[in-house]
Amino acid sequence: MTRTTNEERIIARLLDRPGLDDDELSKATGISPRQQVNQICRRLESRGLVRREPGAHGKIVNFLQSSGEFSSSAPSREATVPGAPLEQIRRSHVQHEHAVPRAIECDPGTTLFIFPCSGSKERRQDMRTQGPSILDQLPPLLGQRLADARTRIRARAHMDETSMIPAWERYTGSLYQAGRDAIEAALESGVHIIIVSGGYGLVLAAEPIGYYEAVFRNSWWPNRVLDEVILDYLRRHRLRAVCAVASATTEYAKLLRRVNWHSVELENAVLLSPEETTGAMVKSPRAQGEAVSMLLQGGLAMNWQSSDGLRLTSTRLV
Repeated sequence: MTRTTNEERIIARLLDRPGLDDDELSKATGISPRQQVNQICRRLESRGLVRREPGAHGKIVNFLQSSGEFSSSAPSREATVPGAPLEQIRRSHVQHEHAVPRAIECDPGTTLFIFPCSGSKERRQDMRTQGPSILDQLPPLLGQRLADARTRIRARAHMDETSMIPAWERYTGSLYQAGRDAIEAALESGVHIIIVSGGYGLVLAAEPIGYYEAVFRNSWWPNRVLDEVILDYLRRHRLRAVCAVASATTEYAKLLRRVNWHSVELENAVLLSPEETTGAMVKSPRAQGEAVSMLLQGGLAMNWQSSDGLRLTSTRLV
């Protein structure tokens, strides 16, 4: 018997009971935690299969698209029984399908997303938030190596830790302006995001960091400590894929291309970079942020391009 995926179970339930919110879908399908339902519904929305809108009680509710994608007629019993494969459901209920083919697909539950930091940073005074640290998720010796490397470059990075806020809020460049909402939603759902940082080497997106002034340089992080941190994180969390975003000629990309990805069991690892263009200082990070928003919701369409008309080049890392 073909195993039913969570996406198929949600589609089948919405065929039977349209207008359920994420909590109701979680209870009706048995999918938990509720954040997983939220991620799947957002991914289906990005593909044009689900419409999400405020319901009568203020909560977001979900409908299968009825303007051509799905028939509004009552679903057949055969198509909605547990275990019915998605293609069987679609054959019974789809008149026209407008889901855009994906060039890059990412399962947020099994993928490590890696993004660069930004030169622009938020300055907040006298604010010290609590949050996770990547140091706490590493073996003691490896964690100490990263901590020591951070200490060595504090003066060069002009580090100021009188204020500590989550990394994804600290960085305010175009990437984070364009991708902020998607990053926040992904973190709430438990998605794994690591940021390559000029002052900290590698940080969790939710890790509180201070203010600093330094671009990322591989030479500041010797003996491949960052490589080992990334690989250990993948093993520890049993992640199956890596989706990284960085301009192709940067130090970030150099780090990502040199990591020995073959030393861990990965199904896929890809580096996505905006194509070269004039005005790249602004357009490139904005394209990365817009791509990040789509990637965190499940993937990029084959014909995707940024609001400035930039396409992405894809480099397979494994």
